[in-house]
Amino acid sequence: MNDDQDGIPETDFIEDNVPEEAVIPTEPSVVLPSAAVVRRVRSEPDETPPGDPKAKRLLYSFLDTARFIGLGLVIGILLVVFVVQRNDVYGPSMEPNLNEHDAVFVEMVSKYFTAPERGDIITVNATGLDGYTKTEAIIKRVIGLPGETVTIKDGCVYINDVLLDEPYIADNVLTYVADRGIVSGYDNITLGEDEYFFLGDNRGVSEDSRVMGPIAKSRIKSHVIFRIYPFNDIGLL
Repeated sequence: MNDDQDGIPETDFIEDNVPEEAVIPTEPSVVLPSAAVVRRVRSEPDETPPGDPKAKRLLYSFLDTARFIGLGLVIGILLVVFVVQRNDVYGPSMEPNLNEHDAVFVEMVSKYFTAPERGDIITVNATGLDGYTKTEAIIKRVIGLPGETVTIKDGCVYINDVLLDEPYIADNVLTYVADRGIVSGYDNITLGEDEYFFLGDNRGVSEDSRVMGPIAKSRIKSHVIFRIYPFNDIGLL
């Protein structure tokens, strides 16, 4: 129809009486999913199968033992370096109480907290002292303490003019000072605040403060505490 006929716009009409077989079919619509779903594919299982429990126990036991041994070695090294050492005696200067080739334990800690006492057996760094040309430490006995006057005369030792009782030396052993010690004043000396006078028990052969003079506390290396060899003489010193 035309728009100018009766003022009615032209409209498309579908007649109801058109047979169904006359309707031209259209292509079937394809329904697409609203979102694509992606699944991750694992090539390995979700959980690692547990290992052999016996093998794990053996591994843990080995590691624990290794750790224990390592800790013990560290403690042992620290003890040997800073606390306790084994020393050997060379020479006869401490007879009859220590003989050549005796083995002793020494401790190196007490010197930092306490002062040596009279009668203590000590090891001394004598390097550089008058009359000593070796580098090894020497083992001697503490006789005079800081501030005391040590006098050696008539074969005896006096501390502040009082005769010193020395049960550790052999009977009839006398103490003398050689001429060079007398020249240095070591036969009658007043010790300083940090000085000690030391002697060997075998006075006839010992090189000690009668030759080297007094020692400073800083030269004391250790305190001899225990003899471990020979076995028939094991004991405290």
